[in-house]
Amino acid sequence: MASDILAVDIGTSSCKAAVFSLEGELLALGKGSYSLLFPEEGYVEQDPEALFEGVQEAVRQLKEQGIDLSGIKAVSFSAQIAAQCLVDREGRALTNLISWMDTRALEEAVEFTGKFSREETERLTGVDMVVTPSYGIAKLRWLHKHQKEVLEKAFKFVQIKEYLIYRLTGNWVSDATSLKGLVHAQTGQAVDEIMEFIGEPAGLLPEVRKPYEAAGYLKEGVEGFVHLPPGIPVITGWNDMNAAFLGMGALAGNCVGMDLTGTSEHLGCVSRCRETAWEDYEGLNRVPFLAGREVFYGVTSSGGQAVEWFVRDLLEQTDAKSYFEHLFGELEDLSKAEDPDLIFVPYLEGERNPWNNPDARGVFFGLKRRHRQADLAVAVLEGVSFALRAIYERFPRKPEQVIVSGGASFNEVWNQMKADVMQVPFVRLETSEAGCTGAAILAIAALNPGQSLDELAAELFRPAKTLKPRREKRSYYEKKYQRFLKLYHHLEPVFGEGEPGGFNQPVT
Repeated sequence: MASDILAVDIGTSSCKAAVFSLEGELLALGKGSYSLLFPEEGYVEQDPEALFEGVQEAVRQLKEQGIDLSGIKAVSFSAQIAAQCLVDREGRALTNLISWMDTRALEEAVEFTGKFSREETERLTGVDMVVTPSYGIAKLRWLHKHQKEVLEKAFKFVQIKEYLIYRLTGNWVSDATSLKGLVHAQTGQAVDEIMEFIGEPAGLLPEVRKPYEAAGYLKEGVEGFVHLPPGIPVITGWNDMNAAFLGMGALAGNCVGMDLTGTSEHLGCVSRCRETAWEDYEGLNRVPFLAGREVFYGVTSSGGQAVEWFVRDLLEQTDAKSYFEHLFGELEDLSKAEDPDLIFVPYLEGERNPWNNPDARGVFFGLKRRHRQADLAVAVLEGVSFALRAIYERFPRKPEQVIVSGGASFNEVWNQMKADVMQVPFVRLETSEAGCTGAAILAIAALNPGQSLDELAAELFRPAKTLKPRREKRSYYEKKYQRFLKLYHHLEPVFGEGEPGGFNQPVT
């Protein structure tokens, strides 16, 4: 089968390699996986070599499906960010990747926010951001304080996308959004004041290029990529959220809502740039996008993580998708399992937006003797939907519709619930592979510099179904959402009690 673009999307625990035609048609898909490591409390790591092997496996599956990889004209990446490691001059990893879920740099994050005001952070970086233990600023500062001897041997501080680009091209290249906070969002230059705070030189950071520019060219004999023609461009690519938003149709209108489902769930609004006061989006992030647009977004750490916990860990079911399909297939009407008294607070691993509270915890509240598995399952989906609404309410401009993608986007019951909870239409796409699609768009743009990203995005925007909010559900979800908020805020004072270094406790 003929092929044109190889787009690789690297997630937290799995990756996908997709082949697209130059017209944007998805031709084939391969998958790979890898593990998270938990060496001690609060530490979450990954072996960068294991991730590279996962990508190799995904590409191998494409070959097994009969895809002619010799016809590939470019390789492009979409990847998780805030998972970094140190490497030496030969590209060997000196540390494991420190995951975005890792909280060891909590003290360093608090130290940064105590030194740099919100105004100064935005002035220096070009983005309005809250620095948490996930970000490179805090992690690199932690490494400076606790692993100085390793830093002395290090050549670069990189994320998985940069590590893969190096393996394919020999170049250390990233994009400004993936290096958020360490470089200025518009210029791509390292922020001297922040590197001085960290205590390390700017030379540790990769070179910055546009996400649709070539980072280099494929070397000969790269294991796992030997069937691709050497010398083809390897595109810089983008972080997973922005690439997915691009692939979902972020440029298809003036104000577009985006719901990217996954282990954590990103909810954003892409709109044309204009003056907006901080208080109009308090608790959210604001970053530049493309084509004169910007993104206001939040990330709930619950998302698919809460659903997987309920199904796999609590109920010991092997597949969450099959479980919910079976459960909802038995329910004649979802309302039979709806209960205004039963509330699930989904923050099993803390929360990022809008609360920025790593100490938040999960809670089933209102349990009664009559409650059964189906009641709890519906409460879990509602709880994540309420966490998303807490983000949605802070959008400075409300979108006319929200486009949903990712693994959970084919759950029609959950899509309808989200539409009812937020009272806005939810649009499901023909494909859930938004990250791969976005990476493919960047590669096609690089190969066709005369075509605008707006035109490309419009051509590849393919909605499949729109779920409109039901008026009769508005009152029920409004009342229950307000109870959800009240419960969370009542619990805030006890979250983190008894845990040394808790986010809500002063750092000494």
